Amino acid sequence: SELLSCFERVVLGPPLFNINVRSQPKVFNHFKFRTASFADDSNGRRSFALTFQLQILKYDIVNCLKHIVEWSHAHYMKINPDKTEILLLCPPALNKEVLIKGVIFENQCIRFSQFVKNVGVYVDMNLNLDSHINFIVSHCYKILKDIGRIKKNLQRAHIENLVHAVIASRLDYCNSLLMNISKVNLSKLQKLQNAAARLVLGKRRKESGSDALRELHWLNVDARITFKTILIVYKVIRGVCSDGIKLNFQQVDGRRGDALLLETPHFKTKYRKRIFAYNSTRLWNALPIDI
Repeated sequence: SELLSCFERVVLGPPLFNINVRSQPKVFNHFKFRTASFADDSNGRRSFALTFQLQILKYDIVNCLKHIVEWSHAHYMKINPDKTEILLLCPPALNKEVLIKGVIFENQCIRFSQFVKNVGVYVDMNLNLDSHINFIVSHCYKILKDIGRIKKNLQRAHIENLVHAVIASRLDYCNSLLMNISKVNLSKLQKLQNAAARLVLGKRRKESGSDALRELHWLNVDARITFKTILIVYKVIRGVCSDGIKLNFQQVDGRRGDALLLETPHFKTKYRKRIFAYNSTRLWNALPIDI
């Protein structure tokens, strides 16, 4: 009986927490913020023109934070201002027009962050993902160095499994966000994958990384990004994707053979052409019909 009651308390923990925080989005929505949550990590988002930055950044955010604190106290929780981060996203050309660099909340100055971590991805203020790429590369090279120290005691199959678990998993995590990243960042990831392939095969640093990838039958970084993007489109069309992915792909209303094609949205600016809906449909439509 005691074992059963303990098991029930453990299982009921997540549902009770979800019930407790279910009303939190209403606080954000009241101040015209959109919100998303993952476990106990919540964020609010709002788009605005920099002309209204004084009203939004100095007053609306502070008022929203105050109501969140009141909501937390009512639900027996506490907000830690030290862990509260604010990220202002804008094109690099408009950085000089940002006059406000932080907000005052509960006698503490919360300065705008250069980048924040959201569900394992480091997002910076210019959305170029430099910080995210640098973190992946630096962390993975340290792991490769540790694997290199013990590789004499491991078989090749074990080394390959280890590299897949700790290196390839990080290269593939949320890599659909890396579509159209700069060639510099793409080169950093590719050099990392080449180093991992050479480690598995026991090759020297000066030997070709491309040959190592072909020998192991690994897709390069750019192809892995394309594969993951098309895979997400497939799951959305088949209705087997996560509920958090809300995409509405429209089929092309044309010839009989175009039944599997998707309509690509039309954008003129290069920034709009970087969105997932534009690139994913173009890649999907480029697939051979038999695939």
